[in-house]
Amino acid sequence: MFSIVIPLYNKAHTIKRTINSVLTQTYSNFELIIINDGSTDKSINIIEKHFSDNRIKIIHQANQGVSLARNRGIREAVHEHIAFLDGDDEWKPIFLEKITEAINKYPEAGIYGTASWHKNYQTGSGNYSLLKKHKEEINLVDFSSYPYSFPHTSALVVKKSILLSVFSDGNAFIPHMRIREDLTCFFQLIFHTDIVYIGFPLSIRYNQVEKQITGN
Repeated sequence: MFSIVIPLYNKAHTIKRTINSVLTQTYSNFELIIINDGSTDKSINIIEKHFSDNRIKIIHQANQGVSLARNRGIREAVHEHIAFLDGDDEWKPIFLEKITEAINKYPEAGIYGTASWHKNYQTGSGNYSLLKKHKEEINLVDFSSYPYSFPHTSALVVKKSILLSVFSDGNAFIPHMRIREDLTCFFQLIFHTDIVYIGFPLSIRYNQVEKQITGN
């Protein structure tokens, strides 16, 4: 089973689509942990209006930033495999199914990531982020050789035990770091565990989204 962590801050315009992409997964054994990081818009109202799935757990906290929201999600996660998904991204329906296939193939690895589709939220245009050498394959990959091709956060599943081992203080994501807090975390993990790459574009990362920190 998976624990899926979504940090949520004022994503009323995207969160319904994001959650729909989780609930329509072909692999359905998961819990969905939404860390409401002090949202001031109608994000929570939209979730409560449109979703009643008992796999969804909403945890409220005062606004502390995306790093502390994700760290809270890691602590709350019940299962060993934690999937990270941002509130303005989404998954293809077989994302978890392919991750499960990768886990079965390489159970000793600690990180599993897919290729992705990077899409402009305003225009719908975009391009694939894909290591052609591993297209439509599931392989162990040494990302220290080409770190700029490392899967983005919403394309990753990480073992909780690895996160707790490497970041013993509980801060896998550096508190109050506003950008690149994800790469700062994952690039440290490269030296502690094997990484499995899934050469199928199964995660959609949106840019040019309203109020998106990275896009600004």
